[in-house]
Amino acid sequence: KEKNNYTLVIKLRVDSVIITLKELFKKLDYIKIESLIAGDTFKVLTYNLSIHKGRIFNLRLVREIKGKSTQPYEKSRLVFAGHLDEEKKEILTQSPTIQRMSQRLILAIGPSLMASYGMHCELRDITQAYVQSTDRLTRTLFARPLRELRESFPPRTIFRVVRPLYGVAESGLYWFKTYHNHHKDKLRMETSTYNLCLLITHEGIITFKIIGL
Repeated sequence: KEKNNYTLVIKLRVDSVIITLKELFKKLDYIKIESLIAGDTFKVLTYNLSIHKGRIFNLRLVREIKGKSTQPYEKSRLVFAGHLDEEKKEILTQSPTIQRMSQRLILAIGPSLMASYGMHCELRDITQAYVQSTDRLTRTLFARPLRELRESFPPRTIFRVVRPLYGVAESGLYWFKTYHNHHKDKLRMETSTYNLCLLITHEGIITFKIIGL
C-alpha cells in the first residue's frame, strides 16, 4: 500500500495535481516531528546507558495520499514500532467498543427522530485522534529518531514517548478516555446504564443527542 501511494504521488506531481515543494513527503516529515515535540508527545534526550534502561524502539512514517477522489494531498503519520513491545502483554490495551444492541437502538429510533423532529444523523472520523489524548503514558518508552531525519538532531539523541502515539499498545484506551470525557464534560451527555459507549443528553437539555462511540 505504501509503495502504491509513493508511486501515485510521483504521478500526481508530474501531472501538477500536487505542487508541494521539497522532496517527496520530506516537508511533511519535518512538520510532523516538530509538531509532536511542540505538543509534548516526545521529550528529546541525550542517550545515557546508565540512565536510559530497557529497549529503545524504532519509529517509522506511514505515508499516504488522502482525498484521492477530490483534492489529493500528501499525509505522513508517525508510528511507534511497538510490535516487539513485550510489556503490552501485561497491561490493559483494549478500549471499550459499542455493543450491537446500542447500534440497533440508534438505527431504530434515528429515522423517526429525523422525520418527526428534523434531527440529523452524522458519521464522524477524528483526524489525528491518538495524539490528541490529554493523558501522559504511565509507562516509560524510548524511541530512536527516524532514520531519514537523524541528521537534524545531535548525536546520541533519543526520544522519550510522553503521550499516546500510533503504535503504542494502550493509545486507543487513552484516546477513548479523552473522547468519552469530552462528551460528558463539554457536551453534557451521560452514559447509558448498560453500555459505556452509548451516551445520551442529560434530562432537561433542549437539544437531544444520542451518540455511539
